[in-house]
Amino acid sequence: MTRHRRNRDSLFDRIISDNERDLLAYLQRRTTNGADAADAFGEMLLIAWKQRTKLPSDPVAARMWLFVVARNVLQNHRRSAIRASEGLRRLAETMRTLVPQPDDADDVIMLRAAVEQLPAADAELVKLVYWDGFTSAEAATILDLNPSTCRSRLARALRELRSTYGSPESETGA
Repeated sequence: MTRHRRNRDSLFDRIISDNERDLLAYLQRRTTNGADAADAFGEMLLIAWKQRTKLPSDPVAARMWLFVVARNVLQNHRRSAIRASEGLRRLAETMRTLVPQPDDADDVIMLRAAVEQLPAADAELVKLVYWDGFTSAEAATILDLNPSTCRSRLARALRELRSTYGSPESETGA
């Protein structure tokens, strides 16, 4: 094995080790059960390994590259159903700061439905930023968007969520 190849494999192992928890959590939030998440994670590892020569050497860029691979695996399997109650709570909390609502489980259900009513690309953007904790710039990288386009789409998606999720104050014009 050549030294370059050993270095590349070592880099791959280190980047996977540094990001595996976040990647698995990302996949778990977008699949229906742990087995689907494990399958998607295994497939993501296999694809990333096969394409490891494309792995950026910068740790942040490599992390983003892995999330792009994971996202592509999810898209290929059409397993992007939302299963992240904790993520929903965080998004609900964010929405409450924008649109005050009572704190109960019905809000989470309403918010889940509102997110699902968004166009798929907008829903994924909201999930990346509010559920997975990525910045809009990082989400832009994962979604292969210009950062300013990503911010505009996120703002539009939040306006749509406020409109759909609503509040009595916004309905009366107050």
